[in-house]
Amino acid sequence: YRIDLSVPGFRREEIKISLEKNVLTIKSEKKSGEEDGKYIRREFGTADFERRFILPKHVDTDKISASAENGILGIVIPKKDQVVEKITREINIQ
Repeated sequence: YRIDLSVPGFRREEIKISLEKNVLTIKSEKKSGEEDGKYIRREFGTADFERRFILPKHVDTDKISASAENGILGIVIPKKDQVVEKITREINIQ
């Protein structure tokens, strides 16, 4: 699985990703007053956010990885190798 979020204006240090009981939480922790300079007009702004995703049981939570590039946060959630159940078969007695 892959989750991509648009996070323009946020640095990596301002985004926290946590996992608790198969719930993946992504939130920003941008402190107010961190804006540089005074603006006459501003076309965009940044605001704190929080998103939660319930993960299925068949994901490998130990191998979740995240990367941020050009305002896009990408999270990769790999699936576990599933054990294929064998079909029941008869065993002959010799």
